[in-house]
Amino acid sequence: MRRLVPALLATVILVVANPASALGLDLNVVVGADLGGEFSTDVSIDSATGYTLGLELMFEVPVVELGVGAEYGFERSAQDTDADVSYVNVYAVGRLNFIGPLYAVARFGYSDLSADAIGDLSVDGGTSWSAGLGLKFFDRLRVEALFNRLSGSVDDQDLDYETWSLRVMWTF
Repeated sequence: MRRLVPALLATVILVVANPASALGLDLNVVVGADLGGEFSTDVSIDSATGYTLGLELMFEVPVVELGVGAEYGFERSAQDTDADVSYVNVYAVGRLNFIGPLYAVARFGYSDLSADAIGDLSVDGGTSWSAGLGLKFFDRLRVEALFNRLSGSVDDQDLDYETWSLRVMWTF
């Protein structure tokens, strides 16, 4: 199922893009990279760089943009283990515009982590949040740097994934 998420996101982009703009909503397609994060339970394990694909539906009120989004984090390896971890993140997002192209961004939502190892580990989902800064170019292109924290649990132990990400966003 997780391998179908990128294809489903592409289909949603094609179906939603035109009606969304007619309603005064912006559709953002987001491509990103999680730069070497860290998984932690009782021990900390570094992760390899992972890539993300996302979709956001936004509307603007004075000074602030508000909306919802979904993001798929492709598999990335947990170093020194046989585990590959991916995630789906669904969130509410807000962007506070400063003077010029600079803005602050915050996300809060629900994450569903998945770990493929020797057999599949059952990971329960949990909260997620992100905070960072972005720059807007040409009214359609944005670049964001975010600190992300996704939570879950494995066998009644907390599992956290923390990472810095760089995201490039195109607005339709």
